[in-house]
Amino acid sequence: MSVNSRTVSVVVTAYNTEDRFLRECLRSILAQEPMPHEVILVDDGSVVPPLWVTSEFPSVQLHVQANTGVGGARDAGRRMATGTHVMICDGDDRLLPGALAALAAPFDSVPNLGFVAGRSIVIDENSQLVPDQMIRVVPKDARYYDLLERSWICPPSSVLFRADALAEAGGTITTSRLEDWDVLLNVGWRFPFVAITDIVTDYRRHSTNVSNDLVFMMRASWRQMAMELAKHPDDPRIRDCVRRAKRHYRLLWVRGAAVDTLRRAQNRSEWRRPGELFRDLVLVAEELPLWMVARTGLLPVATTEWEPISSVPVTAAVVPAPRRRDHPNRMRWVARANHLVRSGGGRVPSAHT
Repeated sequence: MSVNSRTVSVVVTAYNTEDRFLRECLRSILAQEPMPHEVILVDDGSVVPPLWVTSEFPSVQLHVQANTGVGGARDAGRRMATGTHVMICDGDDRLLPGALAALAAPFDSVPNLGFVAGRSIVIDENSQLVPDQMIRVVPKDARYYDLLERSWICPPSSVLFRADALAEAGGTITTSRLEDWDVLLNVGWRFPFVAITDIVTDYRRHSTNVSNDLVFMMRASWRQMAMELAKHPDDPRIRDCVRRAKRHYRLLWVRGAAVDTLRRAQNRSEWRRPGELFRDLVLVAEELPLWMVARTGLLPVATTEWEPISSVPVTAAVVPAPRRRDHPNRMRWVARANHLVRSGGGRVPSAHT
């Protein structure tokens, strides 16, 4: 496909997204050069739909629907899109200048790619770059197995899909609780893809991010890996990948998940949902011995290379991190990453988990 025949549709999804975040998102998309073929905003049943978008951004197509969940909202926009290539963007993230051009370039030489993925940096609720963060080094010649072992691609706005490939892989409707990862695995199994080193997206972290719940992330990841084993039962490489990946994520999550769960157990209000709390306590109790085994380093573990943000050129300004007493919900991964880097542990938790 030639450059002139390629058209890019950007699908933005929102659910009770703050207006200031959504404005920043849409402005960053419309500022791309060249501009996308179309921008579709799907509001997934917000209490107050962002009707102001039609007057403030007349070129954006607004679609308001009843709540269907993340996958349903994204797929509604995907089916409305007419471009040859599609980007899915959460309404609180931002594209960096030149993002669409960088992601589209590899399709010029390899038009049958399923998707092209870039990298992202983390910003806070005030749209400031989070300092001292570590960024994953992109694996060379990445394939499906690399993506299963260590999912380094996040958020979805760091990915540009070929529309036909995304449709053939089933779109974005999925039974997984980790929708982004599941969609990438579905497309990555069927088609080749390219991971570029360019930083293309500002990924906003705030207190309502689902990934702050480490117990949820652990349970959802285990379920996703079980789904991959069920999809491809005859591939022994997948079973090996899952073993290494589980040890890797245990090192990242189990200790923090145990601390969080025990704190919840001490909070009387949490006992209003005793079934959920008991289930989480059982999961942590099962995983702690396996976490201790993984710490020995005697078994193979999926590894990820990291580089400090200071070594990567970015456009956002670095500001001092807020003090913990001012922001009780400050991201735990920053402190853990700094500790591991200083101690030479080498296993740095992901900025996206």
